[in-house]
Amino acid sequence: LVELLARLTADEGLAVALVVGRDGLLIEGKRRSGDADLESLAAMATRVLLESERLGRALGSGNLLQLRLRFDQYLLMIEALPSSDVLVAGIESAAGSERLLDAVACHRHKLQEALSNL
Repeated sequence: LVELLARLTADEGLAVALVVGRDGLLIEGKRRSGDADLESLAAMATRVLLESERLGRALGSGNLLQLRLRFDQYLLMIEALPSSDVLVAGIESAAGSERLLDAVACHRHKLQEALSNL
């Protein structure tokens, strides 16, 4: 898991890649640079996911699969994984949405395998 997240940040150019439990606790995380508190990011991202799922239930819209948050200088993706964990991945350019989606899609299966082996 550590190697996969490191690959996402180093090889794929993501600024941050986290796997978080539904309780908001960081399972593992990597960031390319900066001083972001990964544990705080993990907790906040999980809270956003849980509240969005609650909104979806109120709308009767089915299961939430993925959130994409676009900021001025950042794109963040929060994805519910089948293992009941959460993947949080970000890139430091709002214009990098295809790169972010491709990187996650390329490694999603390997992440799920690594989580099933924990």
